[in-house]
Amino acid sequence: GLLRLAGEGPEGPTAARLLGEAVLAFTDAYADHEGLDAAVVADEEALLGDLQRECPPDDVTEVGLAGMDHRFVLLDDREAAVAGAGYDEQQGILAHLGVLTPPALRRGGHGALVGALALNDALDAGLVGQWRCRETNLASLALGRRLGFEPVGRQTTVLLQPV
Repeated sequence: GLLRLAGEGPEGPTAARLLGEAVLAFTDAYADHEGLDAAVVADEEALLGDLQRECPPDDVTEVGLAGMDHRFVLLDDREAAVAGAGYDEQQGILAHLGVLTPPALRRGGHGALVGALALNDALDAGLVGQWRCRETNLASLALGRRLGFEPVGRQTTVLLQPV
């Protein structure tokens, strides 16, 4: 719902809509995964499109992999996309990571592997890894912990609109 804020902005009364709360976690430690040396990744639009078509639209939007500056699409032995991860550099110090795995392929370690690749690449670039997810997304929280992210706080997002 909308909440009326005290005071007025330059364009009159303002209303705020709560968009949600997220857990913020960070790491500066490299992720270890047994498959790192043998992993095959690509950053091709066609493979990313294949991956996104296998995922629910809400997941695709929430992760935002297509818009990230650094992307890694993990391929299986048939060169099919099985998971993707990436990061955006923020403020010259943070690497905001996201991981996308199709529901049919979850719990197979693909997300953890490609997430570790993306995180390690970000650390190689001198960045600190940042993980943000809804506190109700237990799978994402667990993946973040598996990659070594430590929760340190919460982020509340509010949309301000003129009324």
